[in-house]
Amino acid sequence: MRPPERPIRPLRTQRPLRVARVVAAVTSVLAAVVLLAGCSGGAEESGGPETPATSAPAETGPPPLTTRAELASVVGRLPAADRDRLQERVVAVVDDWIDAAFTEGEYPRAADEVLDGAFAGFTPVARERALRDRALMSNADLADRLDGVRATRRQVRLDVLAVRGRAVGVTARTVLELQLSGQVQRRDRVSADLFLTYVPGADGASGGWRVFGYDVARGRA
Repeated sequence: MRPPERPIRPLRTQRPLRVARVVAAVTSVLAAVVLLAGCSGGAEESGGPETPATSAPAETGPPPLTTRAELASVVGRLPAADRDRLQERVVAVVDDWIDAAFTEGEYPRAADEVLDGAFAGFTPVARERALRDRALMSNADLADRLDGVRATRRQVRLDVLAVRGRAVGVTARTVLELQLSGQVQRRDRVSADLFLTYVPGADGASGGWRVFGYDVARGRA
């Protein structure tokens, strides 16, 4: 049975800017869920992971912190091999956001340099909303006053919805703690629930997991 359509949840932001919630393009997501549930195989597996870009290692300081990830819960049936692949690919989307929006690159720098590619793993509507929430979703508003950013905690727990043996939706419960240095010296904590669905490719492009909504809070660690 096709789930009933629900209206798009409006963006709600509390002042001062600390919390943002958005669920975007719900109709498109529901259509993707129906499509995936009816597929006979291979939609997610059709495209392999992209080769990550390489960067020069830092000359000094501790090595970058890696993300600690776990599959917390699965509603429905999902084979063990598919669970491992799902975790790898969804965490890669979360890592791309964390790296581009917070931890990678030379500081100080312009806000546009931080935002460039920060939300590449988001759907178009969610990306537009994230740009409006850039103070929460990135370091863009602080970038020209920082000389360094170091992650002290990166944790992701995945809650998965599976239909007919296939994952159709994931909530990535993410905790990121940052040590900021420069004119701004403090420890920040970003707590985010990222809502993802698998978006099939179009015009020959491979599909992938995309963030279509989020619930994010940022404050002092």
